[in-house]
Amino acid sequence: MSNISQIPDMEERLKRLQSGAGGGIYNAMEARIATREADTENMKTNIADIKMDIRSIRKDM
Repeated sequence: MSNISQIPDMEERLKRLQSGAGGGIYNAMEARIATREADTENMKTNIADIKMDIRSIRKDM
């Protein structure tokens, strides 16, 4: 099998991923992205809390 014969198949796969057609891979990717976004927001909140705690400790010194 030559590389040239694989190109249309790869282009079709790319179109499916970009359009969301077929669902499977696209939906799983969306779920992973949503999880990462939620994790990122949680980390931002935790960092903000840590910064406030550090400021409080510095004031008490």
